[in-house]
Amino acid sequence: MKKLCAFLLALTAFITMAFAPSRVKDPVQILDPDTMALVNDKDIRYERSHDQPQIYLQTQQGIKITAPKHATGNRLYIMVGIKGNRANVKVYRGSGIKKWLSQEKCDQLVVSQSSKLKPKNEAAFNKALRKIIKGLATLVEDHYGISHDSTSLGKKDVDKMVHPHRTSLPFALGVGVVVFGLFWFARNRKLEK
Repeated sequence: MKKLCAFLLALTAFITMAFAPSRVKDPVQILDPDTMALVNDKDIRYERSHDQPQIYLQTQQGIKITAPKHATGNRLYIMVGIKGNRANVKVYRGSGIKKWLSQEKCDQLVVSQSSKLKPKNEAAFNKALRKIIKGLATLVEDHYGISHDSTSLGKKDVDKMVHPHRTSLPFALGVGVVVFGLFWFARNRKLEK
């Protein structure tokens, strides 16, 4: 009897996962299995949470991207347009996510990986796209209190992606002070002669 119950439970879980809706649509066929699995794994984890946020990933031909028709609820839409060696990645937020996640942060995550988003190098393209997805997923997990898994980025990594020049500012100010000091020193030496 225990074996029958365990078998029925395993069969139910298998059927549920087999017919679970895929949140990835790739008509361009540029996404690798790791990228698709990342989105699907995150969504399976998120379905167990109270707020049930969702991540959708869709590719399309052409770099002009149109917003999804039903951007509602706690959904993130990552739209990828491909044309030749050019790619356009845009993140759209559902109404529930717009309340706490700014479009500026989403755009900055994409910009942080823009140099690697070249479709001719599919491995680098997918790696950069996965980093964007992981950054967005980390922000979602932090907001909704979902535990991080091995694919989540740390807070410092996400901050570095969102604010890449934050560490450069002190360095630039230091260089400015040194240059100003040298200029002042050279000017004062000319005046003494």
